Amino acid sequence: MARRTLLSAEQRRRLFDMPTEAAEMAKHYMLSVDDLALVRTKRRHSNRLGFAVQLCVLRHPGPLLERLEVPPAAMLTFVANQVGADPKLFEDYAHRAEIRREHLLDCSNTCTCTALAWRLGALA
Repeated sequence: MARRTLLSAEQRRRLFDMPTEAAEMAKHYMLSVDDLALVRTKRRHSNRLGFAVQLCVLRHPGPLLERLEVPPAAMLTFVANQVGADPKLFEDYAHRAEIRREHLLDCSNTCTCTALAWRLGALA
């Protein structure tokens, strides 16, 4: 039986790709005062940036970043400017799986994503 395609490739891209236009990034990736306070609890600048990026990506478009996935440069710069970090520091983010898992749990608690928290807890 042939699979139905609900979305065209262009519709899928517009829906799930990370935005790189300034207006769209401002709409989806502006960090609140509470977000920035949580970001500052991370020790290294690279972890602060990585955590902020994970938080933004979890909110929109939703799927988690893969371990070695790097977001678009425009998005990295937009988030880095908010947390006071150099976008190049993302290359040093979460080389240890435990850090990334802890950050994803923190993000899921912030976003109240209980299904994600359960899934990540099962991975621990």
